Amino acid sequence: MVAASETIRGIRFHEGEPAAWLMVRMAEWLGDTVDEFAAKIGFPFAEARRGLRNAELAGLVGKTPEAVAAWTPMEAASGKSILRGQVLRMSWDWVHPTPGLPVQACPTCLRTDLAEGEGPKDQRPFVRAWWCLRDISHCQKHGTYLVGKGRPAPDVDGHRDLDDDPRFWYGLHMAPAVQVPDADRMADLYLLGRLGVVQPTPVPFLDRLDIGEASSVISWLAELATVGTKPLDTRAMTRVDAMRVRSLGLALAKDWPNRINVRLDELLEANEGPRRGPNSVYGRFYTRVYDIRDSKEDHAGRKELREVLWDHAMRRIPFGVGERMYGIETDESERVSVAGAVDIAGVPKCDFLRFAESFGLMEEGVDVRRFGVARSVAEAVRGRLLQR
Repeated sequence: MVAASETIRGIRFHEGEPAAWLMVRMAEWLGDTVDEFAAKIGFPFAEARRGLRNAELAGLVGKTPEAVAAWTPMEAASGKSILRGQVLRMSWDWVHPTPGLPVQACPTCLRTDLAEGEGPKDQRPFVRAWWCLRDISHCQKHGTYLVGKGRPAPDVDGHRDLDDDPRFWYGLHMAPAVQVPDADRMADLYLLGRLGVVQPTPVPFLDRLDIGEASSVISWLAELATVGTKPLDTRAMTRVDAMRVRSLGLALAKDWPNRINVRLDELLEANEGPRRGPNSVYGRFYTRVYDIRDSKEDHAGRKELREVLWDHAMRRIPFGVGERMYGIETDESERVSVAGAVDIAGVPKCDFLRFAESFGLMEEGVDVRRFGVARSVAEAVRGRLLQR
């Protein structure tokens, strides 16, 4: 094992730096690969990534284990880690130092590190933990987009020719600092608030979820708020577009569930033509929340969204007799298709419409072909006919 005096005496640890990225800087300073450096200090890099070697790494830089642990995800249940009391799904929510997955960074922060930091100049720039969150796209300190090698963002990045440089920051420090519109920062600031990086912004529905699940829900709501029934992958978008649409998604999560119900009403109204079922009306959002694969069923956010969608469908979508949603019978729906109303009333279609009209039960201005009839109307027609 290598003593601190023989290795990285000049490396400075910084608040906000995860243990794994600190270890990368140590290895680079010695000219080692991470695995070579790991062999020298007596434990594998994977253990630093899992938050299991904070004390040893802290000793090498003269810090307390608590200081290194403060911004290091700690392994918890299988596939999950804890960061500042928040549950992350590894590595869906978090970017570890991994070949092919370069971290993103703030160019202004990097320039400040180089100009004002201490220790060897090449090792002054350091990774902030909040840059490692996959759905964070801007620097909360400077209000500018993060930049990174390998993510599609030609309107912000522009240093692809430097991707092969082993230093995570090289090239990124030369990128322009592009300001983010305040309205587009909201989703990022919500997640950063959960970690204590900025002042928290309460969103009760999302606050009930683990931070990783909350971020996924924000992206699903972004899909619902923008393209409606079609799929949208925010992680394949530029940071500019991703921040914009995710902040629109966050807006739907507020005043829960009133805003999302308004949006679901809009999808129903836009669904022209004959009556359509929930899969047609809600499109991709329906399949987002009705995902019965074993690995998806325990997602608390998906469960709550499914309940909201169910309640909306029971109030607004006309179902036929025996028709199912989520594999469940829809006998409690407030509206039924004309065919369903005919089944309930027990008369032919032409007679049902005539009787409902003559009894004064039909709703004015409602296109029954699209929106069906109230179940109570069908039951009332049946009751009136039975009394004759």
